[in-house]
Amino acid sequence: MDEDRLIRETLESAKLPPRMKVFLALATRERSVAQVAALVGHGTTATGRLLSRMVGADQLTDRWEGKQHLYSIADPDLRRWSYRHLRELVGSGGCTDLGEMGERILGHLLDYDRNAAQEDLHLLLLAGHPPEEIYEHTITPMMERVGTLWEAGQVSVAQEHFVSAQVETALSVLFWLLAPAPADDAPAACVCAVPGNVHNIGPRILHHYLTTDGWKVLFLDGMTPLEDLVRLVGERRTRLVGLSVATDDQLPITVQSVATLRAMHRPPEAIFVGGPLIRSRPDLAGQIEADAVPGTAREARDLARQYQTAD
Repeated sequence: MDEDRLIRETLESAKLPPRMKVFLALATRERSVAQVAALVGHGTTATGRLLSRMVGADQLTDRWEGKQHLYSIADPDLRRWSYRHLRELVGSGGCTDLGEMGERILGHLLDYDRNAAQEDLHLLLLAGHPPEEIYEHTITPMMERVGTLWEAGQVSVAQEHFVSAQVETALSVLFWLLAPAPADDAPAACVCAVPGNVHNIGPRILHHYLTTDGWKVLFLDGMTPLEDLVRLVGERRTRLVGLSVATDDQLPITVQSVATLRAMHRPPEAIFVGGPLIRSRPDLAGQIEADAVPGTAREARDLARQYQTAD
């Protein structure tokens, strides 16, 4: 199969925005409008307009060679980046299955190969998958899988910690890249792991969900003392608090946290408690006495909507 046919078939099968397809079509060499249009699967008129806009935005350069109007990527680093990701996409056969990519990413991380894992995560973003899909169908199953492997003694503590650290870093990058800025009058929420819980992946995902949904979210990790959490909730007049609990030994501090927040002079309107312990032990809901014990970040986001507008 020749290169153009391989690129064309790959781009046809990948869910990518038109501008990204143009970058990938130009990754190997400069091309004419007709050549780019054939690769990206759009008409020559629409492709020509898009190429002109990209030239105007200094993303592409153009030149004439005889009667041919040729386009290329302006920045050498961007061209190398496009080439690398095109090769990844071609190498995976255009496949960006979320579950399959999660297995690949986990394999890279268990081999301590951060770069390969990052490339695959970027590939999912390039394929147009929204963060919510990546969180729920790639990252969450991947972390559940590494937990199962750790419990079975098939991965070391070092491997589990490395995977968690790299995923947390990736979530932070995704948040800063993709989450919208909240409105000045957005309702305030606080999302954190309970004191002593060092597992922050679930809270980070909820942080992104609520921010995207229009909340102004304060994210804290499990190293925050309870008294400081309570002080912050009071100072910021936080409407919603989401707590995450991971293990049985964190149950007492979780119960104490909920009770202390309720005893505030101006308590939050709602306190949610979720996390791995809640998913595995939903019977604990009555003991914790939270307003809701959502099993997933998506469920927490949906439940939070009823508190988004002040009475």
